[in-house]
Amino acid sequence: MAEKAMISRHWPRLLGYAAAFGFLLDRLLKALTLAYPAPHGWVGVAEFTLFLNRGIAFSIGLPKPIFWLAVVGAAAVVLAAFVQAFRQKQKLSAAFLIVVMAGAASNLIDRILYSATIDYLLFFGVSAVNLADGLIIAGLIGWAWQQRATPTNAAATKLHETPGNNL
Repeated sequence: MAEKAMISRHWPRLLGYAAAFGFLLDRLLKALTLAYPAPHGWVGVAEFTLFLNRGIAFSIGLPKPIFWLAVVGAAAVVLAAFVQAFRQKQKLSAAFLIVVMAGAASNLIDRILYSATIDYLLFFGVSAVNLADGLIIAGLIGWAWQQRATPTNAAATKLHETPGNNL
């Protein structure tokens, strides 16, 4: 039992390291892709090549004002969730959101520098992604799983109420 507690105590720190490593590796792969943009062969079902994604997910185009409004809105939601998790000492939830922010930061850097996200894995010649996208998805899945596993304050309060005590 103590071993399980020790492992779970280290998860937030490990996720922080993974976020930093993923961010740096993504930036390196993007730099290599920009330096050598020609297709470099297949990695399983994906081709390693430069793809400038000027849209949002799945290259869906949006007018710039709407795009940036969506970016600011999404960033505000993630930041608010992070602050809430941090204040409630939900370290694992906060760590998963750091993973999301690391991926988003890498893609945001691309948007600012190149007016597009640099994707380098092209699946079946149709869908292009990068490691930052994977960080965002993995972080959101982990955060959602953690939210499901952690009772909210309202739910915890209801569990401790006794009949006749709710004045």
